[in-house]
Amino acid sequence: MTSTLPVAVPLCFNAYVLLAAVFDKRYSRQRFLAPPLLFFCSGMPALIYQIVWQRTLFAIYGVNSESVTVVVTAFMIGLGLGSLIGGWLSTKFPDRALWIFAAAEFGVALFGLASLRLFHWVAARSAGAPLPAVVILSLALLIFPTVCMGATLPLLADHLVRRSRTVGFSVGVLYFGNTFGSAFACFLCARFLLRDFGQSGSIRIAAGMNLLVAVCALLVGRLAVNSTSDVPASESALNNNPTPFLALGPAILLAASVGFISLALEIIWFRVFVLASSDRAPAFALLLSTFLAGIAAGAFISGKLSETTSPPKILLTIANLLFLAGATSSYLTPLVAWLSFKGLIFLISAPAFFLVATLLGAVFTLVCALAIPTGSAAGRGVSLIYIANIAGCASGSLRLDSCCRRMISGMKMLAIPCSP
Repeated sequence: MTSTLPVAVPLCFNAYVLLAAVFDKRYSRQRFLAPPLLFFCSGMPALIYQIVWQRTLFAIYGVNSESVTVVVTAFMIGLGLGSLIGGWLSTKFPDRALWIFAAAEFGVALFGLASLRLFHWVAARSAGAPLPAVVILSLALLIFPTVCMGATLPLLADHLVRRSRTVGFSVGVLYFGNTFGSAFACFLCARFLLRDFGQSGSIRIAAGMNLLVAVCALLVGRLAVNSTSDVPASESALNNNPTPFLALGPAILLAASVGFISLALEIIWFRVFVLASSDRAPAFALLLSTFLAGIAAGAFISGKLSETTSPPKILLTIANLLFLAGATSSYLTPLVAWLSFKGLIFLISAPAFFLVATLLGAVFTLVCALAIPTGSAAGRGVSLIYIANIAGCASGSLRLDSCCRRMISGMKMLAIPCSP
C-alpha cells in the first residue's frame, strides 16, 4: 500500500495549529474558541456525507464526467442557498445564531440517518433517467442537507464577530476549523473508515457526530446568553468601525475568481494523481485531504495576518498570493511526472500541493477582512462572499470539465493515445 505519510504531515501541522489555539490564553475563552471547535467537528461528518452520497448517486446514475459534474454542482447550489439563508437568519436573529446552528446540525443528522434508504428508493424508480431528470433528482435529494450545511458559516461568523470585534481572524479561524475537520475526515475515509465500516456504518458515525455537535452548540449558546461577558454589544458599538476598504462588489468578484481558480486546479491535480496512481478512489481522497488541509492553513494564517496589517498591504498581499499560487502550480505536474519517472512515491509531492492550496486558501479570509465591517451585518457579508466563492468553484468545475472533454475528443479524432 502506498505510504500516506506525506499527506499526514500537513494534517499534523494543522493539528498543531489547533492545539496551539486551544492552549493560547487569548483564544481559550469559551466565547471565542467554542465555535471554531464546534465547526471543526461539524466539518468531519459533512465530508463523510459528501463521499458516501456521491458514491451512492454514482451507483444510481453511473460514474462518468456528466454525473460527477451534476452531483458536485448540486452540492454547491445547496451550499450557496444555505449561505444566503444563514446570512439572513444571522441578521434576523442575531442572539440565536448558535441555536439555529444546532437546529441545522440536527436536521443534517436526521436526513443522514435516512439518506441511504431514500437514495435507494429513488434509484428503484429513476434508474436510466435522462440527464435533465438526473439534475432535478440530484438537486431534490441533496437540497435540504446542503442548505443546512451552507447556513452554518454565516451564522457562526456573525456570532463570533460580535464577540471578538474582528472579521479577519473570526472568519479565518472558523474556516480553518471546518475545512481542517473535512480534511481530517477525508484522510480517515481514505485509510480505513469506508473500508472497515462501510457506507451505512460511516453514515451512522457522521450522524452521531452531528447530534453531538448540536447538543454542544445548545449548551454553548445557553452559556453565552447567561454570561454577562458574552452579551452582544449595542448596535452603535458594533457599527463604530470605519467603512470597509474594499467595496462588496469587487470583493464578490474576487472571491468568485479565486473559487474558479481553486476548483480548476483541483480537477487538474486529480487527473494528474489518477495518472500516477493505480487506484483512483484513494488518490482522489488523499488529494482532497491535502487540498483541504492547505485551504485550512491558509485561512488561519491569513486571519492572524489581517489583525496587524493595514488594508492596502492586505490587498497587495492578495495579489502576491495569487501570483505565487499560479507560478508554483505550473511546476506541480512536472514534479509528479518526475517522481513517477524516478520510481518514487508520487505522494511525496503532497506538501507542494499543500503549499499552493495554502496560498489560495488565504485569499478568502483576507477578502472578508477587507470588505466586511465589524457590525450587525457581518453574517450577511460573509454569506455573500461565501456564495460568490461557491459560484466560482461551480463554474470552474463545469468549464474545465467541458474543456477536458473537448480536448480528449480532439485527441481521439487525431488518433493520439490518451488515458480514459
